[in-house]
Amino acid sequence: MQNIKHEAKILLSNHLEIIIGYVLFFGSLLAIILPEMLIKFAINVTADLFY
Repeated sequence: MQNIKHEAKILLSNHLEIIIGYVLFFGSLLAIILPEMLIKFAINVTADLFY
């Protein structure tokens, strides 16, 4: 029984690392993409306002 718990902990920690990796990966992608979209949007809005 003790062995199964140990295995489960190892599996969980491995999956946690993978999940955290995915979260960081997608987070960094969003951090790159979102500002560009927001900047383009802001430029379009200000251009519409001034012209």
